[in-house]
Amino acid sequence: MNEKNNPVITVVTVVLNAEKHIEKTILSVINQTYQNIEYIVIDGGSTDGTLNIIKKYQDKITFWKSEPDEGIFDAMNKGIDIATGVWINFMNAGDYFYSDDVLERIFQDKEIKEDFIYGGTLVNFHIGKYISRKEMSAPELTDELWKYYPCHQSCFIRTVLMKQNLFKVNDPVLKVLADCDILLDFYYKKKLKFRRENIIVANFLGGGFSSAIVFENPTFSGVNLKINRWKLISRYINHFKVHIYYILMLARTLILIILLKFIPDVFKLKIFQKFYLFK
Repeated sequence: MNEKNNPVITVVTVVLNAEKHIEKTILSVINQTYQNIEYIVIDGGSTDGTLNIIKKYQDKITFWKSEPDEGIFDAMNKGIDIATGVWINFMNAGDYFYSDDVLERIFQDKEIKEDFIYGGTLVNFHIGKYISRKEMSAPELTDELWKYYPCHQSCFIRTVLMKQNLFKVNDPVLKVLADCDILLDFYYKKKLKFRRENIIVANFLGGGFSSAIVFENPTFSGVNLKINRWKLISRYINHFKVHIYYILMLARTLILIILLKFIPDVFKLKIFQKFYLFK
């Protein structure tokens, strides 16, 4: 195998008490047809059956450990410290690659000169007994990438760059947005070379950490998250179009939150599919 055109890809999975979801994530990584994979699992000290599932596949996992951490991005930083691959991806518990040949399609026998690769995401939301799925194609590379930036599950970043730019874990604005901060910093400030892959890379399990238990606490996830996104993006693009956009987004979000209180789950799904309310 030509390692120059078939580089080692490090996939990091961080997990805490996710015995219902972790196996699907692990299988999506170890079943990839691409051969040059380093797989790292960082567990935050699970007390359910998660560790039993990790141990079940430990012969397929390059490295794993279980210890308390300071949150999801602290755990991801631990994975970065250990990583030795050329590229790094974060496929956390509950998320999984869209197909077994995703890495092969992106990396096999290709000479890649860019620093950041991203593709589309299939978003899955579970609301009561209902399931909603929405396909988010890879956003175009424009000056307005800040509106539609991809999920970290569908991104690959040169590991050396991540080692130099760890996720910020002590900034309150970035509590659930440290991954977005990295993307904005790389694209708008450092002006690294981005590569868009017009394929669906990952299935993202919505309603998790970044969604802040969306329908149980919609005010936090819908409004506070939008406000923090606004604050974050303003650090990189302090332009009137950003402020107008988020004023309108907040108004729409507040209206939809009120509507969500009075309609059945099945119709909440339709609204979510239409507007992807908390993105």
